[in-house]
Amino acid sequence: MAAKRKSDVSVPAEESDQLLIRPLGAGQEVGRSCIILEFKGRKIMLDCGIHPGLEGMDALPYIDLIDPAEIDLLLISHFHLDHCGALPWFLQKTSFKGRTFMTHATKAIYRWLLSDYVKVSNISADDMLYTETDLEESMEKIETINFHEVKEVAGIKFWCYHAGHVLGAAMFMIEIAGVKLLYTGDFSRQEDRHLMAAEIPSVKPDILITSMDHFDDIGPSVVMASPILVHGEQNEMARLKAALIREYEDNDEVDIEVHNPRNTEAVTLNFRGEKLAKVMGSLTDRKCVQGQRVSGILVKRNFNYHIVTPSDLSNYTDLCMSTVTQTQAIPHTGPSRCWSASYAASQETWSRWREQRRSPSGSLRASPWSTRLAWCCWSGSPTLSTTCTQTL
Repeated sequence: MAAKRKSDVSVPAEESDQLLIRPLGAGQEVGRSCIILEFKGRKIMLDCGIHPGLEGMDALPYIDLIDPAEIDLLLISHFHLDHCGALPWFLQKTSFKGRTFMTHATKAIYRWLLSDYVKVSNISADDMLYTETDLEESMEKIETINFHEVKEVAGIKFWCYHAGHVLGAAMFMIEIAGVKLLYTGDFSRQEDRHLMAAEIPSVKPDILITSMDHFDDIGPSVVMASPILVHGEQNEMARLKAALIREYEDNDEVDIEVHNPRNTEAVTLNFRGEKLAKVMGSLTDRKCVQGQRVSGILVKRNFNYHIVTPSDLSNYTDLCMSTVTQTQAIPHTGPSRCWSASYAASQETWSRWREQRRSPSGSLRASPWSTRLAWCCWSGSPTLSTTCTQTL
């Protein structure tokens, strides 16, 4: 007889080790940069641009594949239209309720650049994605971030580095549950009199998402992370991918993966790490001994685990201890002649009877023994009454 097939058990998004990256634009093309990152139940949008060669709704990224209301965070790398041109439409015309960040310089130039875009667009008013009013109202929803400033939104930690390229351009480092991802946007390592070269982060990312509109193989490739995801013109991306693989194909110490997905094509990666719990509060008063068992309450908050005593719960969480007092009364009729028993014995008998009479559904089955049990437990009273105190 064939064995029964085990049913698939769904894993909650917050517990899944699967990381998904899906380009909604700029996948083997130039323009409308927009990448969706999903990990541990969090969703991030990286850039929201328009296609320079298309008009109206056709110029937008493939936003219809996502639910904007589920996006927790939106990060804009710089002010060029292919990276932020669709932002006013996304902020004003969709159900997006998350938070949006860009650098101070990017926000200042974004306002004037998109205002000119609205004025010079040679399309009918019906085909316009947004108006000057939409642009002004979108400014109120945009928050700014300084370079190297660390912020946290919904358990997502992020900060940015100088990217060169244009004034205010930023590369974002994102950390979720210990996994680090670097999104470069457009960057330049060529320093000039106006802009510094793109920084090399001191923190090594687990994933690198980079764009490359042109590529000259003039020297050895520098790999900052593996896997690497690249977006841009298809032929240039193929050259970059081949160069990276060729550079490290004979190096056994480097295990490199290079992905070049098309628009809407998802790349799935698995990151499974150890979960570490930090002992907090009064538990730290005792010196740790190797092999000693720690007893306390495990608290999870924003992918961080802590062990605390019940008395310290209110100091490190929004929870607190409380005491619940409950009185139970069971009326019964009939003669009160019965055996005397101690309170402890009566409680034990009552608990055993409840377990024996409990039905598979969890409810208590009716039984003629209930009256007898009341007689055996208590004497001289028409009502069985107990009081119990429980600390929660």
